[in-house]
Amino acid sequence: MQKARIRLLTLFLGCGAVGWLLVCYQASRAVWFLTEALLLYLTWAGTGAIALSVVGVLGLVWSATLFHGKAEFLVWLGLPFTPAQHWAVELLLNWLFAMVLIVKIALTNQWLQTKGWRRTKAFYLLAIVTSLGLNLVQFIRILLPSPSYL
Repeated sequence: MQKARIRLLTLFLGCGAVGWLLVCYQASRAVWFLTEALLLYLTWAGTGAIALSVVGVLGLVWSATLFHGKAEFLVWLGLPFTPAQHWAVELLLNWLFAMVLIVKIALTNQWLQTKGWRRTKAFYLLAIVTSLGLNLVQFIRILLPSPSYL
């Protein structure tokens, strides 16, 4: 049971980080909806949804490239990069983070099923954890004044 809690906490925090990234990029409601739909599909299909999830994340990263023209996160580190290099590294890190999270969700779904959880019960548990993690940042942003880094 301890391993399950650690896995679920990791997914919750990972999805919270995704929500934070979407807030920082000022993502539209359509992007939030597509991200939520992608997470729900991944929690239902497990490892069978990895390929489609990778394509979805690539679409999000490409749309971020097209519609959000400046780097947000690595600039404050003071690295000796040009703005284009900051942007490229930031997109690469976002993509790598998304790939790790996709595989983690898919493998957690499979792991829960090998531990005796029915598919629907595992889906509901993962759907609640990932949705709460993703949307927690929106609730915090509504309740608290926005700091300069959000």
